[in-house]
Amino acid sequence: MTGKWHADETYIKVRGQWMYLYRAIDSVGDTVDFWFGQHRDMAAAMRFFTMAIERHGRPQRIVIDGSQTNREAIISCDMISRLREGRHIHTKPIRIRQSQCLNALIEQDHRRIKRRVGPMPGFKSFSSATITLAGIEMVQMMRKRQGRYSCNPGPSLAEPVAVGIHCAPQPVLHAVDRNHSLIKMPLVVRSRPVTSDAGGKMGTETI
Repeated sequence: MTGKWHADETYIKVRGQWMYLYRAIDSVGDTVDFWFGQHRDMAAAMRFFTMAIERHGRPQRIVIDGSQTNREAIISCDMISRLREGRHIHTKPIRIRQSQCLNALIEQDHRRIKRRVGPMPGFKSFSSATITLAGIEMVQMMRKRQGRYSCNPGPSLAEPVAVGIHCAPQPVLHAVDRNHSLIKMPLVVRSRPVTSDAGGKMGTETI
């Protein structure tokens, strides 16, 4: 993540009522964090910015639109973070830039979500909307190459060896669940013996 964030909220309709998806991206377009809530007020903004700062650290600058609520929430969350770290005297506060023009980057990024949500008939419950939006955000993060397959690049000599072929470490997909927590999903690849029709040769098939 870069030290420059763009933060904004967009509208999502649930059971005929407008609710709010808070989102933040960095200067290169990578998703910083997101949070879906039923209200657009000081408490919701503080919860979102507190969660983003705790997960990714304090940025140097945050660009927002003309929302005074978001500005006050950033100032409060920044002060709380610096007080907890015990460096509120020597650490510079987060710079806040309010500009609708400069915040066009995240407005464009909102379209990735609207493109998926728009054709839907509408959400029937807040919980289903939360789960669906988290899934959409996760897919968009993977498309931005934020979710990567990882494995051990240097296996040790103690790892098992079968038929002269080193067993590769199990790949793991890093993702974010609906509670915005990092989860690791192992990708299991199994194989089974198969017999070829021609010649009766044995082999393996990946399933």
